[in-house]
Amino acid sequence: MIIKSIKVNLLKKMLFFLFILLLVSTILCFCAFNGFKFITMFESSNTIDNVFNSEATGENFMNQIANISMEDLAEDSDSPKSYIKWVDFQGTSSILKKLSDLDISSHVNNEPVKLNWIELMAYLGCKYGGNLALFKQSDLDTLVSNLREGKSISELTSNMKLYNYFYQSYDAIFHEYLGEYEIETIDTDGNKSYTKKYGLKVFLPIAKNYSFSHYKDFGTSRSYGYRRLHLGNDLLRKHWYSHYRS
Repeated sequence: MIIKSIKVNLLKKMLFFLFILLLVSTILCFCAFNGFKFITMFESSNTIDNVFNSEATGENFMNQIANISMEDLAEDSDSPKSYIKWVDFQGTSSILKKLSDLDISSHVNNEPVKLNWIELMAYLGCKYGGNLALFKQSDLDTLVSNLREGKSISELTSNMKLYNYFYQSYDAIFHEYLGEYEIETIDTDGNKSYTKKYGLKVFLPIAKNYSFSHYKDFGTSRSYGYRRLHLGNDLLRKHWYSHYRS
């Protein structure tokens, strides 16, 4: 009985030792594999897929994306299995007002040629490599003049390789900013009627007289739910919060 007990105990110890050995080997293999992926990610070039498929966060992400050329972004967006993952909008409120005024006036005044402010924006964005701060009024005047003379935007952008990229990017941001909407009116008898209008449709999502706080949190990391980057900008008001996607 004593010999049998010793054999059983020895067998248990051997099995426990084998289990520990297997566990340690598994952990070492896992660490080695993930270490290889980590090294590979940073040794590879900063292509659009490398940046967006990596786990870079916050400032590191912003630094990596800054090194991606417009050509890389455009080629990635042209892929049939891909989509535009990044838009760096470098515009100003004065430029947006100029373009929106042209669009609105051409529709309100029922001009023969209806201007599309996103098409105008994409043309200028393509011309300036995305930096609309380089805007020249003469460039816009020439573009509008050509359109009013009967030339199509496709004709004017036939030699602009990046036009589709800029159009898709700006349209994704500003698509619902301008357009038709209806205003409700109530007569003295309480009857409601709706009048169609064309113009600016967007509005600040925080009610009048509500204070709000803000900080630049675009690109910061988020961990609740799942690990990701925050691709919005938070405006925090008194009782709740709303997102303003910039």
